[in-house]
Parts: sequence; C-alpha cells; structure tokens
Amino acid sequence: QGSGQCCRTGGRRLVRRLSTADAPAAGGPVIGPGCRVLMVGGLGAVGTALAREMTGVLGARVAVIGRRPRAAAVPPDLASLVYHQADVTDAAALRGAVDAVAAELGGIDVVLHLARVVDNAPLAVKDRSRAAAVLAVKTAGTRALEAALAGREIRAFVTFSSLAAWFGLA
Repeated sequence: QGSGQCCRTGGRRLVRRLSTADAPAAGGPVIGPGCRVLMVGGLGAVGTALAREMTGVLGARVAVIGRRPRAAAVPPDLASLVYHQADVTDAAALRGAVDAVAAELGGIDVVLHLARVVDNAPLAVKDRSRAAAVLAVKTAGTRALEAALAGREIRAFVTFSSLAAWFGLA
C-alpha cells in the first residue's frame, strides 16, 4: 500500500510510508513521576492532551512556553502548569523563558517542541513570505531552542510535525 507519493533518485524508487517505532528497551520510560517537561508551542489540541496525560497520569511537572498570554492559553484544569509567554522564533525571549522554566522546575529533563503556525496551502501556490513564516517556527525555532538549552542535560528532545507536512502543505 503506497501513499500515492513517490520519487525516483539514484535509480531507486522511494515511497513515503508511516511506520511504528519501537520504544527503547533500556532505561525505562523517559517521562514519569517528577520528570521536568518543557513544552514549547503552547497548548493546542495536541499540547493540551499531552499536558493532561503527563501531569495527571504520569506525574510529570510540566512547563509551557507559548505565544499567547497565559489567560488565553491555559485551560482551567491545567492552571497548575508553569507558563511563560515567548515566541519560539525570538531567540532572546525564548532564552529568558527557558531560563525561567529551568529555575522554577529545578532543571529540564524533556523538551517537546510543538510550536506551529497554521497557514495551510500547498507549497506550490504559497508565496515565499507565507512559506517562510510557517517554516520558521520549526527551523529558526528549533535552532533558538537548541541554543537556549545549550549546556543543559536533556534526556529527550522531541520535535512534533503535522499531517500538513504529509500532504505537502506548509
């Protein structure tokens, strides 16, 4: 079963497929009781579900850095979350927010990069400035986040994508 998308390169035919990855066997779970998790990108549907699971079921301590003010971003049932407002593409603001989170949580163990800009349209019809704004969150944002975390012991750094990437949207 193909995805309907393929390319030829170096005489080979490549077909895009989703697959399941096995969790590493050694070391146990990455996120558990007392784990200090930094979520960057705010609390959309995925982030909110993850925050609820990590705080309620797994017992993790969760902090969020998002663009929106706290009152607009944090649902009432997650009021205990640490929250700082910063844009992931603003390196200086992000570094300040990461430093504040690390101070409040006593460190950072796991980073989840969920930040996104929604402006769905096929790349073929999107002008450069619109495409750049969408991509900057993951490109410049990831570089800024990496720089803000420099020198810290991080067990896991997970960058989330979207089905938009699967369908050629950006």
